[in-house]
Amino acid sequence: RSSNRAKKELTVLIHFHLKNPIIVGKKKTVDIQFFTEVVKSSVVIHSKSRMYDPEEIDEERRERKLRKRLNDLFDIFVKKCEKLVEQLGEEHLQFDIPFREFAFEGVPFKSKSVLMPTKGALVNLTDQPVFVCSLELVEHVHLQRVSFKSQHFEMMIIWKDWNRTPTEINMVDRKNLEDIKSWLDQIPLTFTQTAEVLNAKSVMNKAREYMDAGIFWEELDEEGDYKGIGWFFLAPTEGGEGSDDESEEGSEFGEDDLESEESDEESDFDEFSDEDDEDDWDDEDESGEDWEELDRKAAQEDRKRTKKHDDYEARVQAHESSRSHKKRKRK
Repeated sequence: RSSNRAKKELTVLIHFHLKNPIIVGKKKTVDIQFFTEVVKSSVVIHSKSRMYDPEEIDEERRERKLRKRLNDLFDIFVKKCEKLVEQLGEEHLQFDIPFREFAFEGVPFKSKSVLMPTKGALVNLTDQPVFVCSLELVEHVHLQRVSFKSQHFEMMIIWKDWNRTPTEINMVDRKNLEDIKSWLDQIPLTFTQTAEVLNAKSVMNKAREYMDAGIFWEELDEEGDYKGIGWFFLAPTEGGEGSDDESEEGSEFGEDDLESEESDEESDFDEFSDEDDEDDWDDEDESGEDWEELDRKAAQEDRKRTKKHDDYEARVQAHESSRSHKKRKRK
């Protein structure tokens, strides 16, 4: 049972998702909805905004009043229903209100819809056909195609009834990933995530295979390899031996980093050396000269650098003395 107060929507509605189907128009259905349009969709589509138009301002004011009045009427109806059920001593009746801050877009059927979580369901009640996922019937949620390279991911909803095919919601924007995970934590409901895309039928077959072998709730499979407890076999690297492997990979990556840093330092040192030195060292390596020859050439290079430095200092001193001599002449 959900109630949707009109805020930005065109309708205010109350939706009943029944446990047992009823006959409506010679068809069985479990979804019954009562709604009222706050603003006709045809008016919204064809209307053009004109700033400071008195008629349009009055129309918006009337629309706000109508929206508030209808919301209040639906709230009164909801409270009366809850009170009546309580007086009859029947099962406690409570209406869910969607959490708009956790709303996200996805494709549960063939077209993209805005899905809103509630305390007990995940719903889209404004489009047809409506989408209602009762969380008390859900056992696990698997998030797949989650990677930095992809802008969208998919949700696979696994039901407590294993004979029911998992429901998939496609094209969920990656920016909503953390909000969805936060909502699943609050329910609470277990979830896993992978970058790979899994086949729903293969997932259920694998789960039945583990259950028949009596190892579904065990960490290790029949061969003694880590698989994850329960549904965490869908993402076994999240814990156990998977985390150890990741740490080992991290250590190897760290060694590679050290080697790359050393090579970078060597390249930086080479940039500061003269081109003549690089050529000399290359020639010496190719010719295979002995250490005495290398020492002799190194000494020659040192003398050259010393001579260049002395020449530079002499030029600087000569320049300074000429400047001071010119100043004295001016005086």
